Amino acid sequence: TIEFVAPALSAAYVHGHLIWSAGLHWILGSSLRARTGNVRADLEEAIEHMEASVRGTPEPNLRAERELNLAAAYGTRRNGDPNENFEAALRILEEGDARLDERAPRRVRLAMKSNMARALQAREEGKRLENLYRSLRILEEATALTSAAEDPEPWALVSINMAETIKLLIAEGETVQAD
Repeated sequence: TIEFVAPALSAAYVHGHLIWSAGLHWILGSSLRARTGNVRADLEEAIEHMEASVRGTPEPNLRAERELNLAAAYGTRRNGDPNENFEAALRILEEGDARLDERAPRRVRLAMKSNMARALQAREEGKRLENLYRSLRILEEATALTSAAEDPEPWALVSINMAETIKLLIAEGETVQAD
């Protein structure tokens, strides 16, 4: 895939096909991320292509899906400061979530909120309780978007993350009543 897509990417730029370029960057980034070998170097190159793809994707829902994967790539990045990588992933999720509105597919909104809440549970920057209460608020928003009857899988994921956030708050000595 990489050998086929790289020349196609160059041709897309030459001919001014910027939307195609974004898609080809995504294919390259995803392929590099999945490739075995020099994992560090491949992941660095994958992140570069994924970032280019996100920047070049005007459609907000597709962009959000790509941002979810880009954040995950930063979460597994082995180069650089782990805390800076984590903060970069959280920033990508926050910006993506801020752009989504009620017209966005529910599954994309739920994935963005669930991942953001999960990141806040593990976050080392800032005040621990603020991060956990923010996670709880995000999960309460997500709960309003789903139900066990309509979306059992996303509902279960949100419920599990909610339970984990509450458990972490209780471990910090807080008394929590979730909606």
